[in-house]
Amino acid sequence: MMGSVLLFEMPPEINRCLCDQLTEQQIENVIGQQALADALARRAGDVEAIVVSAACDAEQRVAEQVSEVDADIAVLILCHPTNFEQVAQSLRFSVSLGPDVHPIMASPAESLPELVKEASIRTRQRRRYHHLLTAATSGTESRQAVPRNLAEEIRSSEERFRLVVEAASDPIITIEADGRIHSANSATESVFGYSPSEMIGKPIAIIMPDPMRKRQAAAFSKYLIS
Repeated sequence: MMGSVLLFEMPPEINRCLCDQLTEQQIENVIGQQALADALARRAGDVEAIVVSAACDAEQRVAEQVSEVDADIAVLILCHPTNFEQVAQSLRFSVSLGPDVHPIMASPAESLPELVKEASIRTRQRRRYHHLLTAATSGTESRQAVPRNLAEEIRSSEERFRLVVEAASDPIITIEADGRIHSANSATESVFGYSPSEMIGKPIAIIMPDPMRKRQAAAFSKYLIS
């Protein structure tokens, strides 16, 4: 049996979807940050991924809470296209997050289960790395094995993640810290009208309707100043 996945205040349909498709993992839906804290304590060392909706307006507090308890846990923040960049930028300026906190745009019926699987794998890799590092420090494991094993696992995980994203029928976009698009899968073209090659390097605002672009640019500029 693999580890657990916590869903923070997610709709019942997402809970059912993940329970149906992630049969090897235990899925628990928690309501409120105290319930999340209790679940993290109860499942100490077992939680591999947490999914939180940006619609709950608590995504950053949740991500910081999780990172404080166990920075190895992957946190996926499910966003709507209209708030994706805002969420990404707010996370960018937080200094209290773990290494694997990501905003995503994905349909629960298609891409989300696979993204959760890959996030769980990354969590297990980080925990194994820390175990190897501790063993190497204590002299029970070769120091040279730590970076070699980690590099091999990271390359394998990145390739699996790339294949999952590219094969998804839903549009999946990742952005850089400056708000420009880093990657986009083939499905983005049918939804947004741009091919991946046209989107990469462009501001995320290009996928928004014209009336929203100016408002988004103004809001982002104001955010950077504040």
